[in-house]
Amino acid sequence: MKFGVFNVVVPDRDAAGTVSLLAGLGYDGIEWRLRLPRPDAAGQPPSFWGNFVDPIGPRDLTRRAPELRRICSDAGVESFSVAGYLQMHERDDLAAACEGCAALGVRGLRLWSPHYNAANPPDFRDVWSRAVDDLPAAVAVAAPFGVRLLFETHHGTITPSASSCMRLLGGQSPERVGVIFDPGNMVTEGREHWRMGLGMLGPYLSHVHYKNNAARVSERRPDGTAAWEFQACAPAEGLVDWRGVLSDLLATGFDGYISNENFETGIAPEAKLRRDLEYIRRLLGELRP
Repeated sequence: MKFGVFNVVVPDRDAAGTVSLLAGLGYDGIEWRLRLPRPDAAGQPPSFWGNFVDPIGPRDLTRRAPELRRICSDAGVESFSVAGYLQMHERDDLAAACEGCAALGVRGLRLWSPHYNAANPPDFRDVWSRAVDDLPAAVAVAAPFGVRLLFETHHGTITPSASSCMRLLGGQSPERVGVIFDPGNMVTEGREHWRMGLGMLGPYLSHVHYKNNAARVSERRPDGTAAWEFQACAPAEGLVDWRGVLSDLLATGFDGYISNENFETGIAPEAKLRRDLEYIRRLLGELRP
């Protein structure tokens, strides 16, 4: 297996600084964040979703690709994926992002599947049917660039689980679409037996996101019911048993990227990335014969 980092978790460094950090820590690859910050984030401290020191938008990637390729080549770090935040129907930006992926030499581009707001739920059948209708057109946009569209198992969307991803994508070739398997997301919503989910995905599995979440009681309602919330934490501390996930990955023959997407706060990015890599390498070493 190879180990990468989704650079969303390093919001305080530019591209060159991030790649240099990953190379120094011993990571093999990088997954690039493709998102511009909101205008109201300007001047704020760097953060995962707010002010990002070196943002790259969908229409910036082609221009930035030669620089990013040079930085990665010099450091011996592979650009293995691009994580966008586009929806399938945003086809002009999607075409620009695909052109950028091709220029960067990256085959996988993450798209968002439609959101499903549980607090104000839309009509699921309507959302699902529009997604099913949009997918072939999105695939047709990406195909000429040789780009494979990736969908993440993500809470708050219509694809929180492996089975929901397969229901949406199963009519398309795994050469054209794939799934990012995210156990940290799935303990929040979409949890299935890890090996069963991996078995469902088969050739659709692209790579794995590496993080963890802990659950805690956020309030006690007047009727005594506990309300729960999930909080990012160290990989060894949360609801995901990473030893079990790695065991199932090995059993199913996975040998691709495990990409750090740890949104834990209160620890410097360098210290977090070093600790997380040491932990998962130790587990993997103990599991392999």
